[in-house]
Amino acid sequence: MQEVDTDALTGVYNRNSFNKVVEGVFEFYSNNDAPLTMVMFDIDHFKQFNDQYGHQVGDKVLRLVADRFSYELVDRKAHGQLFRVGGEEFAIIFRGRTADDCEKIVRAIRDDLVKETIRVNNHDRVGIKVSIGISQLRDDDFDFQTFYKRVDDYLYQSKRNKRNSITVEGKVASLN
Repeated sequence: MQEVDTDALTGVYNRNSFNKVVEGVFEFYSNNDAPLTMVMFDIDHFKQFNDQYGHQVGDKVLRLVADRFSYELVDRKAHGQLFRVGGEEFAIIFRGRTADDCEKIVRAIRDDLVKETIRVNNHDRVGIKVSIGISQLRDDDFDFQTFYKRVDDYLYQSKRNKRNSITVEGKVASLN
């Protein structure tokens, strides 16, 4: 059963698992006063890793990002559940955390990630940057799709802002 719910490449929960988890989480938190926040992020210019250096490097990048976020979510006791929901796109569901709390957590993890590089051949090293969207469940989110679409829209606002950006509740900021 675990193979069905985890991504074979990165070891994190996959889209199938995400789909199973979110409906129950949405139902519980939409009828509860505790906050629920979702973060979506993707790896900036990921296609270039594959095109310029090959799919093995692209796979290495995906594993590094998943490992960094997985480890730090646990290490920070963040109550975040990480999913790979698309090629280079990830989502985190934070139970009991506000959007502001999650912004601090995700920025810190992202800051650690950009300090790392991947060796692509004997001498070249490349860095990784991400674009991020964050939103907290609202009273007017009548279904999960409404919530999901807003977070996805925030991710794309970050990408339109020259990438390497974070959008929290509609406010975009560039990351250094």
